[in-house]
Amino acid sequence: MSIKKITAYGMAMDFITTLLAIAMSVFCFFYFALGDRMGLAEDVARFFAIISIFGLFFIYETKAEKNKIKKDIYDGSLDDIIVYFSKIDKIKNLAVIFLQTAIILTIAAFNGAVDNIDKAQAFLFLAFAFLWHLYIFRKRDDSAQIMYATNYDKIKDRVFVFFLPVMILGIAIYCKKIDVIDQLQALSVFLAQYFWHKYLIRKK
Repeated sequence: MSIKKITAYGMAMDFITTLLAIAMSVFCFFYFALGDRMGLAEDVARFFAIISIFGLFFIYETKAEKNKIKKDIYDGSLDDIIVYFSKIDKIKNLAVIFLQTAIILTIAAFNGAVDNIDKAQAFLFLAFAFLWHLYIFRKRDDSAQIMYATNYDKIKDRVFVFFLPVMILGIAIYCKKIDVIDQLQALSVFLAQYFWHKYLIRKK
């Protein structure tokens, strides 16, 4: 990938991000302020305040690896293999997924009962995590059945990990219910998935 293409790509992404921010601001003004939905606006503000914690951590992590990512792009090494997976790694990842699903429901049970929102959060976490499991452990060589991850896979995996707690909170805000239980569920997902995936996709 040439430097010109990288620069053009960066400018395009900055333009799209700015455009989306303006569009979201206009939408929020008309939907909440003029639509007499200030109660819902407070829930949305609480939602963004919570995910900003994950967002700041994500920005810090991205900034820390920014120079390395740029170097990988310039050197054309995004497709370089950084780790080979074994069948044990695959089994461990499945175990972490099912254990995390159980933890989401267990945290909900502390509130007295597991409602449909909690079940939806657990189900969607299980679904997305399992689909990502199938993707990250896909066989790259049909003959040798080799499973591995590249530098580019690591970047995508990091984005996916930060998506999961946002999804948990997003379901709660969509159902007009966000409380301490939802925050604990999101935090448990973030911490467990972040440290596990950081261990799983590491240079060996």
